[in-house]
Amino acid sequence: MISHRYRYWVCSFLTALLLSTAVGCLKPKGGTTADEDDGKDFTVGRWAFRRLNNAETAAAQKKYDEALKLLGEMQANEDLNPHERALMWQQIGNIHVVQEDYPAAVKAFKKCVDLDALPAVSQAAVQFNLGQLYAITGDYKGAVKLLEAWLAKQKEEPSREIQLMLANAYVQMGMFKKALPYAEAVAKKTQEKDENLLGLLLAIRFELKNYEQVVTILTELVERFPKKAYWLQLSAAYSQLKDDRRALAVLELAYRQDMLTEESELRMLAQHYLHLEMPFEAATVLEKEMKAKRVAKSPKNLQLLSSAWMSAREVKKALKTLGNAAREAKDGTIYVQLGQLYMQEERWAQAQAALQKAIKKGGLKNAGTAHLLLGNASYELGKRSAARQAFNQAARHKKTKAAADRWLGVMQREDESCPTGKEAACKLIPGRS
Repeated sequence: MISHRYRYWVCSFLTALLLSTAVGCLKPKGGTTADEDDGKDFTVGRWAFRRLNNAETAAAQKKYDEALKLLGEMQANEDLNPHERALMWQQIGNIHVVQEDYPAAVKAFKKCVDLDALPAVSQAAVQFNLGQLYAITGDYKGAVKLLEAWLAKQKEEPSREIQLMLANAYVQMGMFKKALPYAEAVAKKTQEKDENLLGLLLAIRFELKNYEQVVTILTELVERFPKKAYWLQLSAAYSQLKDDRRALAVLELAYRQDMLTEESELRMLAQHYLHLEMPFEAATVLEKEMKAKRVAKSPKNLQLLSSAWMSAREVKKALKTLGNAAREAKDGTIYVQLGQLYMQEERWAQAQAALQKAIKKGGLKNAGTAHLLLGNASYELGKRSAARQAFNQAARHKKTKAAADRWLGVMQREDESCPTGKEAACKLIPGRS
């Protein structure tokens, strides 16, 4: 998101800049001089000057095809001196920028720079423009190289726009420590930071894991630009700082403003409630949003709702909800969980029924556990034949074999020590005689 926003900004800024300086620097039989220009020839002959001047006029009138045609005639002339050819490529680059054909502009400006045949000031300007174009076209390494080199030659402090461009280029390269000084320099110059600048600072601080600063930036963004994304990021930042209560408080505020509309966001709110031991609030949110159809009544969501009701000691609601989830599930796993809940409540008949459904539905990762639990429930109901059968099934699985064998041993000792038909009245505890 940050990248796209800055890409748009860079393009807009560059186009405006180059439009304002498109040509207008041509001087026949001479040119600008500087100390580093000593010994260089900046002569422009009449033939070249006429075409450069006419191309400039055509471009100013938005007759870009006509301008490029005149400059194309110059490309075919092998008698041009390096300075004339550099001016030609500079104009071609300017026209392509106006046309927003940035790849073509890059090629033209690069040829101009490689000739190194412009006065120092003009050469630096073309390097500067080329650096910006590299940023627009995604060549951030090239952009940084040229813009840093350009900055090194400047005596004055760089402008806000250049610092922003360098900060963004370093962000795109994943070099956040190098981006930070430029972004902060702009922030110091800016009395009221706009959303783009705050977003750039946020991206850098987040990647550097400076979560306290991230919270500060996001707090300002939430106050001035109250978008859902910033609320969610602020909650996440508090979570990174292990401040779970503030993380929840932010989500609650967003929820009250009807900003949490996606199922994942509403589940996250419920999970925050559960994490902070507020199960009733979690269940209330989930149930309300299921009725509003913003949270699907999927097995996964129903399991979460059941867990919330159970933690809130609303056992009846928990069991009903988990039963609904079990019926919707593709396998019998949730029926196993339902059976366990019934066993905790010592509702053995319901537990037995749930576990039988789990085994019948199948798809269990640990079928041995289901058989073992079914054996327990059947045993408590005094259904010894069903219990023995379930324990024998559990004994076939490696993870539950030892426990199943203990139960079978208990039942064997009961059969031996208790009167026939009254074994259930003298139950033993597995592992004891």
